[in-house]
Amino acid sequence: VFSAGLSATWYIYRTAQGISALRQQEQLQAAGKAITDSFDLDLVRSVEAVRATSLMIENQQSLRRAEFVGFGRAVMAHASALSMLEWQPRVEQAQVAQFEARARDAGLPGFRVVEPEGKLLRPVKPRADYVPVLYAVPESAAAIGLDMGFNPEFMKSKYQARDRRQPVASVTFPIISRQSELV
Repeated sequence: VFSAGLSATWYIYRTAQGISALRQQEQLQAAGKAITDSFDLDLVRSVEAVRATSLMIENQQSLRRAEFVGFGRAVMAHASALSMLEWQPRVEQAQVAQFEARARDAGLPGFRVVEPEGKLLRPVKPRADYVPVLYAVPESAAAIGLDMGFNPEFMKSKYQARDRRQPVASVTFPIISRQSELV
């Protein structure tokens, strides 16, 4: 009887331990699914936000800064995974001076198309075209006027977006702020 009782107790203990392990595994799987579902939702919202911004820019012949900033703030309020939203129009070399003047007239005093040189920002070197940051949300974190064309890695996503006619995420890179000194 003692041996049978001991065997039954051992069996019940092992069964309870197995059930507990299964419950723990189910809880971990549920937590993991909740995390991946949340990530997927953030990613979908971010992609939708960028696509909506792209469509807005594409359909506005003369997009003003206030319109972009207002729209960008509203979009980013629903896309927590985005840290910044920028508009970087293509500008041909012959149009740079006119582009800079229009940006200054539109409320960006001192606007120049610039590129980094070490830790400083300097006027751009001659190239066929430029892709400067014109508008950004939040504006305080952006390097307004920074031409992204100085780095071929930054341009890959822009060329892909142009060719596909849809937004493409860029590689990650350190944010260059307007706090840098101008040469």
